[in-house]
Amino acid sequence: MNREIALMIELQQYWDTVLSMRAAMMKSERLIANREEEHDKKLQAVIALENEIVDEKRLVKEREIDLSEKDAAVRKLEERKLMVRNKKELRALENEMDGIHEERSACEDELLVLFDNLEEKEQQLQVMKGELEELGEKVKNSIAQLQEDIEEKTVTLEENQQKYDQLLSQLSPSNESRFKKLAESGDGKAIVKLEDGICTGCHTKLPAHEILDASKNEMITICTNCGRFIYSE
Repeated sequence: MNREIALMIELQQYWDTVLSMRAAMMKSERLIANREEEHDKKLQAVIALENEIVDEKRLVKEREIDLSEKDAAVRKLEERKLMVRNKKELRALENEMDGIHEERSACEDELLVLFDNLEEKEQQLQVMKGELEELGEKVKNSIAQLQEDIEEKTVTLEENQQKYDQLLSQLSPSNESRFKKLAESGDGKAIVKLEDGICTGCHTKLPAHEILDASKNEMITICTNCGRFIYSE
């Protein structure tokens, strides 16, 4: 086999590993981002519910103050009742008291609804906090494993990149330049096999004389369609 062809086959193996490690690392990095996003969404949901509870408690306090003020207003009207001088004043006073009682009743009803909602949301918050803690532990472990995997693949990538760089310089200048350009573009395949007279890079049937040249592996053969180096096993 032509020495340059043998070098290119070995180079392609190193480069394939480099590309494979890059793809795997990118996948792991995306998974890490997805895990972090999943946890962040859960955290934001917990924070949003906590804020809702704070708002509801503030509203409860406001309504309790309203209720207290209405109770005080009723007491004052009861005191004034003792001082009325005629039926007209009494009727006006009673109408005012009826209005306050209606407002007080509506305030009490609203408070009951608020208390029910508050209790439900506080229970929901406890459940969500438990889920967040459980998710946080899972995400932490998952990210640790993914980061470890990235570190391992980084070592493999760097080893193969180094071998590739060292071996590439052993090609003739013209072949080195062409191989590097092909490897760093498209699918990263600079040299491909010839199978049944077909270039496995572009799946084109080659002319008979090229098939003959490539099958011997004695001279550099290039696919006239895709421009890749080709060899035969």
